[in-house]
Order: sequence, then C-alpha cells, then structure tokens
Amino acid sequence: MVHVLRPEPCEHPRVVEREELARSLLYRLADGRPLSLAAANDVARLAVSGSARRVDAVDRGVLRLSGDDLRAWALLEGWGGASLRLDARGGRVELCSDAGAPLLDVDVATRPALAAWVRHARPTVAPPRANPGNVTPFPGPPAAVDAELAEGWDAATSLRDVGALILRLGLGRLGAYRRAGPARARPVAPAQAMEVLVAATDLALPLTTLVQNAGLLLRHTGAWGSLEARAGKLRLGGERGSLTVDPRACASAWVVRKPSSAGTVTSLELFDGAGQPALLVFHANAEAAPESPLWTRLLSL
Repeated sequence: MVHVLRPEPCEHPRVVEREELARSLLYRLADGRPLSLAAANDVARLAVSGSARRVDAVDRGVLRLSGDDLRAWALLEGWGGASLRLDARGGRVELCSDAGAPLLDVDVATRPALAAWVRHARPTVAPPRANPGNVTPFPGPPAAVDAELAEGWDAATSLRDVGALILRLGLGRLGAYRRAGPARARPVAPAQAMEVLVAATDLALPLTTLVQNAGLLLRHTGAWGSLEARAGKLRLGGERGSLTVDPRACASAWVVRKPSSAGTVTSLELFDGAGQPALLVFHANAEAAPESPLWTRLLSL
C-alpha cells in the first residue's frame, strides 16, 4: 500500500540553510544502527541497507554519509527549497525538492527521535537564490576543446581526473561523451543496456551501482542475486538492496572507458530525458584492481 506524504499543520516551519539541514539529517543517521536509504530519478531507483558512522565534507557543497557497507553523497546544490516530510504512519521520511520530487527516502521506523524532529520542526530550505556568478564556462572553439578533452582523458589516472576535466571544460558528462570519440564513449540502445544488467546478474558479477538525482548520489556494491521483469521495468535484488530500472525513461545509454591506475574502467551509464546522469554501473573495485574480463566482454556490444 502506498501512503501519500502529507505535511502536518505547522504554524512556524523552521527555514534553514541547505548545509544545516543536510548536517542535521545526516548526523542523525550516522549512529551505527541499521539504516535503509533510497534514491530515485525518472530512470532508476536504488535502495540500500547498511549502517553509517561518519559524515564528511568531501568537496564544496558535497557531504558524504559513510559506514562499512554504505556510501551516500548529499549534493547540496540540489537542496534549495527542499523540505522533509513524514509519511502518515511515521515510518519513512522523504526529502523533497522545491518541485516536490523525492531526493532521499529514509526508513525511520527505528528512529523515533528523528521522526519527532521532522514532525515538530518541519525544517525547510529557503528557495535557491539566483547567482549570476555561477555561469558554466564557455567551452571555446570546438576543435580545441575536442583536442583538450582527448589529451586530458588519455592522460588521466583516475575516474576523478576525468570528472574534473569534464567540469573544467564545461561540457557536462553527456556532452563530453558525445565529443570524446567511440574509443572512449559510445552510445548503445537502452534495450542493450538492460541485456547487460540481466547477464551480469546471471553471472553474479560484483558491481558498483550508483543512482543520482539533483540532491543525492547513492552507491551499492556487490552482486545482484535476483531478477524480475514486470510492467516494463527491470528489478534486481541483493542481500543489501534493490535496483529498479525503467528503460522507457532512458533517453540514452553509453559504454564509457576511463583510465585508472589499475587499468581501464568500463562503465554502463544511463541518462534521462533532460540529459542528466541517472544510473552508472561498473565492475566493483575496478579502480583498485583490473576489472573482470567477463564484465569487459559484456560491454563489447
């Protein structure tokens, strides 16, 4: 049964800054007790169970919630106008954007203090303010950008290096893939992407799976052990989580090869209709050790 989230009456909801809300929420979750988090977008929904003990600022506007078996990154740029809502039974809390889209879903059945805080404080972030200084850099002449992208990509030694290069050039991930050349990134049909996920599940390959929306990046590491196709969607299950993918909402899918200190990391990446990253999958621990030849072969579509 689906319970519609309806804010309870509150005469004085507390308006806070994005970082204050993020820290208040994440520190309440980093208590070492069992925790269930979910992140969703139009293409995919990832739910992960585990526990967390640390909250760290890992980059400007990014906070990481982590434990032995859980990783999540709060992307504060997407928290403008966000609010916390408690469901009718008090068992789940959703962080919703100013447009009402769910950014984060937390099981709070074992956290009555957190549920009480949301119920009574109703913390809400002020709407985002226009920032004329926050302008994407002009990429420059296409030929020069393509040459710089190719040179920097091939010289990178980590996934982070490639991400920093794409950010510096102001291309966006999808824009960079379209210009990187087929040796580095090539499009595949969404149906082919689903076939890869099915085959990887059948082979019990350990994977790193990431789902992202405007406010959260959530990670699951491990093999998916069960598979179900229903109503056009693909659902993968594991000991500590589940992944649901709707290929009909996927506007483009890419096989991407990025260099790392351990060798090439080959990823399967899905994007939504707005060109935003929705799902990223690669072989588990691929940056620390060579990826499985089985995974490499699956992606040689």
